[in-house]
Amino acid sequence: MAWDPIDPEAVLDYDSDWSQEVAAVGATALDTATWTIESGLTKVSDTISGAVAKVWLSAGTAIVGHRHACEVKVT
Repeated sequence: MAWDPIDPEAVLDYDSDWSQEVAAVGATALDTATWTIESGLTKVSDTISGAVAKVWLSAGTAIVGHRHACEVKVT
């Protein structure tokens, strides 16, 4: 995923909603979510709520877009 540039002082949260994919396999929630964060960003924390994975990021470079990815598993 590519996101808008962030203020280096900010701590921002990003949601990744997997509801359709989770429902397609007959599940109701994510079991795990593993975030891959581009160099230059700091993962502050992450959570799972049902089929939504959330990550809080900080330390981005102003005026630069950053990338991160979320891999999820359901059983």
